[in-house]
Amino acid sequence: FREDAPETKTWPLKRLAFLRDCSCWILGFGETRNFTPEEYNIVTDLAAVASKVTLTCVASSDKPEEMGDDIGHFGEKTIRSILKEFVPASSCKTGPSERRAPSLSVLSSDYASRSCKKRPDLDLPVEIKVFHQIQDELEYVAARIKEAVQFLGLSYRDVTVVMCDLEKYSTSLHAAFSKYGLDAFVDEEQPLMGTVWMQYLTSILDISSFRWDTSSVLSYLKSGFVPVDMETVQRFENFCLAHGIRNKKKMLSCEKYVSTIAEKQVVKEILPVLLKTADEISSVEKAKTCKERAIALHDMISDKRNHVEYLVDEWQKAGNQQAALALALSYNYSDEALNTMANDLGDFPISLVNFRDALLSALESKTLAAIPSYVDQITITKPSAAYRRACRMMFIVGSERKNFPFTSPSEGYLKNKERNIISEKLSIEFPNHAKDQAYSDFFTAYALLDAPTDRLIFTIQNSVEPSSVITFLKDQYPKVMPEILDHLSSSDPRVLLKEKMEDYLREVLSRPVPEEPDPEYDEAVYIWKKYFSSSDLSFEDKTDTSLLIPKELMDQRYHDKLLMSVSSVESYLYCPYHYFCEKVLKIDERQIQKVQATEMGSLAHIVMEKALTEFRDEYNRASDSEKSEVLEKYRRKDKLSWSRDILHEAQEQTRYAYCDDPALKMEADTKLLSGTTETLNMIFSNLDPEKSMPSHFEWKFGSDNVPGYDLPLSDGRVVTFTGTIDRIDVNEAEKRFNILDYKTGNKKIEYDMLYSGASVQLPAYLLVYYSQHPELAPDGISYIHVARVKSRGKGMDETLDPEVVAKDHSKAVSDTFGPSGYALSADPSDMKRMGEFALSHVREKCEKLYGGHFDATPAKLKKKPLMKCTDCEYNQICSGKTESPAYNYLPTMVPVKGEDGKDLKSSALFFANIKEKEE
Repeated sequence: FREDAPETKTWPLKRLAFLRDCSCWILGFGETRNFTPEEYNIVTDLAAVASKVTLTCVASSDKPEEMGDDIGHFGEKTIRSILKEFVPASSCKTGPSERRAPSLSVLSSDYASRSCKKRPDLDLPVEIKVFHQIQDELEYVAARIKEAVQFLGLSYRDVTVVMCDLEKYSTSLHAAFSKYGLDAFVDEEQPLMGTVWMQYLTSILDISSFRWDTSSVLSYLKSGFVPVDMETVQRFENFCLAHGIRNKKKMLSCEKYVSTIAEKQVVKEILPVLLKTADEISSVEKAKTCKERAIALHDMISDKRNHVEYLVDEWQKAGNQQAALALALSYNYSDEALNTMANDLGDFPISLVNFRDALLSALESKTLAAIPSYVDQITITKPSAAYRRACRMMFIVGSERKNFPFTSPSEGYLKNKERNIISEKLSIEFPNHAKDQAYSDFFTAYALLDAPTDRLIFTIQNSVEPSSVITFLKDQYPKVMPEILDHLSSSDPRVLLKEKMEDYLREVLSRPVPEEPDPEYDEAVYIWKKYFSSSDLSFEDKTDTSLLIPKELMDQRYHDKLLMSVSSVESYLYCPYHYFCEKVLKIDERQIQKVQATEMGSLAHIVMEKALTEFRDEYNRASDSEKSEVLEKYRRKDKLSWSRDILHEAQEQTRYAYCDDPALKMEADTKLLSGTTETLNMIFSNLDPEKSMPSHFEWKFGSDNVPGYDLPLSDGRVVTFTGTIDRIDVNEAEKRFNILDYKTGNKKIEYDMLYSGASVQLPAYLLVYYSQHPELAPDGISYIHVARVKSRGKGMDETLDPEVVAKDHSKAVSDTFGPSGYALSADPSDMKRMGEFALSHVREKCEKLYGGHFDATPAKLKKKPLMKCTDCEYNQICSGKTESPAYNYLPTMVPVKGEDGKDLKSSALFFANIKEKEE
């Protein structure tokens, strides 16, 4: 206490009295936001009480008359506001640090001043690296860090990795860094409630509080602290769902509901665990006071300490320091919270639910703190926090336009433009969120450019729009050019890893021996002879992705009935192994009630079919003088009401599961009706019954009425090709027909896909119909998208602009019907040749499929994988490499010159290629 301050030694004590001789520093404000009014009051009160208050701000000047709207926008607003309250004893401006490379100082100052002056001769220590996959991008960053530490004298704490989209990259981050022996510890406070220990503890409290509901029990069993393997738990989950076991009574007598031997085995393993758990939880439930409940729960979980220590040790050895630390802290915090509740609240009576809520509230506030400054650890963080820690080398990863530096703030009910109009009318100042966010993001980008002292490296995917900062760098500094790293090289830091160097050597040495001197080839030969001569560097991937099912098993599966559909052909082409799991083994994910895409598609088909059938029948019944009136009537008809009536009738007949959920039904109906309404308007506005009239809807071939199309195989077996054609238009006068298919997605006719066999539906259907109606000539094919036309307008004004809307609809009509009335139309002989070409692809796939070939080789067309292995639900049981699969590269069209000597394009190139292939 203070002798001259009685208030510091008499009760109640006044804390402010202790600040009389204190010097207070307020740091970090005025960077990305201004002080709030409450914070200004605190600063004012501190200045009145404390000996000295020092406030630091980022600003271009400490004099209001010299300030402008630059990167110091918020700092300068803070200074102005402070000067209105009182006159400071002193103010001073400090200059920038001289620790940085001069060229990097130029970079940040140019960005801050929005300089448009190019510097063609300036060599900046700045790099832009472009990758095809996230895994490659993160592995490059990890390898570059390893290289800098091993050969450039940097320590790990000298490196900062800025994750512009941490959520998108987090799944691959740990795997990529651990490959190079690095720990991917994200430097930000994270809640501990997501750890397996918290899941275990929470599930115990939930079981007792919520009467043994299924989700709580399953969460408890899946926590990893219960002696039951995960497969058994999953089978028990299916058992509970199948028999409606949702409460304690049914759960603890679940043997009564057993109906199969498999279920009996599952219950035999699970039931003893549940009975033991019920006995342990009963002591918590019987307790009355907070102390009794806390002790009972502590006794129940105390024997898990060894298991926690084992997991922490294992995760540390595996290099996952963050997970290990989070688990250890969550256990310690829970133990501490239970001891506190037993001692502080003591004999206070408390209900079970209140006890649960009190304990979880205490634990929810606990977080995994940031990396301590004394730990030699790579800083991996978000842009908003990255510049606060000094570094020598900085990586800005995933710097897309949408996330770095500018993001679109949520504006609420009023847009900023509307807010400004109201502000002017009412003479009231409203906050401008978009403007404030722009200043905040601008400062963040500047601070990041100003943070590293030695080198700055941007990494990005080639499939995204680059950040405006990258565009600025390319425009201002011509020597800073993006480098696309789609292949390894001897200078690539990733080859520090032995397996990557082997991959690189295989790639180079598998080429034909060059006739002329080739430095890269010679270098690869030298490295191989010196370091890998004793290794097996065969040029083939050692991963066995093949799967051949014996003929006798295939015969047992399919017998003599060999059928094939378009969806099966395309699914098999996309990935044979995926087809094997989905169609042959029929491995399905657990069904969850939601609106299925197939259900939406079926209902859309029904609406279109019934609407056009109604029109066709009325048009055909009308006399020649009445036909134009009928057409005009349907063009003016309210398509929304019409679609709604047909949809409700169809839903009554089909009765999909989602129709019983009002919320799901409302959302699905709104989306479906908006699509069918616009599509019907588009169809009737372009329909000319004199030229072509819808003749057939849902024309099924391979049914009782219409035979399928037989495809003989090389071994004498015959595959029957079946399918359903959504709509067939016939021009009776010219004896021509067209095939149309309704799509609720965005599929369109692409000639590369047609040529490669990845899209055979419409051409194959065309030939099948022609084979049964040879008196008609094939004319055209089209996809009709049953979906609302999306506006290309970016702002509210553009989105509602009639000209923009009209252009969007015009483009949709053009994509659907084309200049000839259909998206793809050609001479009948070319259309027939296209159909035969498509069915040759179908036959080729049938040969492999029914021959038992189900290799894990996903298809790739040019640089575009048709199926992403990382998103495949079967990648956990696949023999292929998820990140670098053995692709099946599909054939592509070769350039062909026309009679004028110029390269053919689009349909002309496609027909020229298939004609050449036929010859």
